[in-house]
Amino acid sequence: MNNREVVRVAKWNGTDKGSSTLVQNEDFGHKCLVVAMNAVLNRLEAANITIARKASPQRIEKKYIDEEVLKEAIINAFAHNDYSQGFTPIFEIYDDRFEITTYGDLLAWMDKEDFFIGTSKPRNPELVEIFHTLHYVEELGSGIPKIIKIYGREAFCFSNSITRLSLKFDMSVASIEKSGVKSGVKSWSKILDALRKNPKITTTELAEITGIGLSAVDNNLKKLKTDGKIERIGPKNGGYWKVIEPTH
Repeated sequence: MNNREVVRVAKWNGTDKGSSTLVQNEDFGHKCLVVAMNAVLNRLEAANITIARKASPQRIEKKYIDEEVLKEAIINAFAHNDYSQGFTPIFEIYDDRFEITTYGDLLAWMDKEDFFIGTSKPRNPELVEIFHTLHYVEELGSGIPKIIKIYGREAFCFSNSITRLSLKFDMSVASIEKSGVKSGVKSWSKILDALRKNPKITTTELAEITGIGLSAVDNNLKKLKTDGKIERIGPKNGGYWKVIEPTH
């Protein structure tokens, strides 16, 4: 079933909206809310990169955000948003966090303490029942305590019109090497392939597509330029990459 609701995921190049550049504004609207929710889940899961460190006796890996918490946060946003004024949840990706904004005055229908302990008092009971039937919601009221256990109550910000959840990326694992992709020839191959497909690709997008950390992407690009394998045409903003193919 289609509807008039528009659900968007915005991606910012930076950590502060006032000084950041909007690099993507994806529209998942005009669809059934369940379809839109699945699209948002897939988009943010793709942006939820794995960071890793080689250690003895085994490799240490962590996602930017706990996977279960991220899923719970997205589902809660759709389930408890106040749709009566025509607003839908907002999902934003920054360099250091995900932010999820839901509309409606939380304290008008639930005490803050009840919210934090996971009291089941849904704003949209019919919608929550649909989610429960589709197995998106297994234990009513369990999502918020899961979020608080890892990110604390301070992750939530309340006003009389919105509730905002800020999930900070876990960067505790040093020597970033995302998604288990090693540096060297394998990394170069992935980067070159991405540059061929999209010469105007940003380093952030390269990191997401290739599974390599931002710093590793920058280092690999410098090495590829030094070795004459790629060339930057034009300025940093507005230019593009040229892959110099070997001649035989």
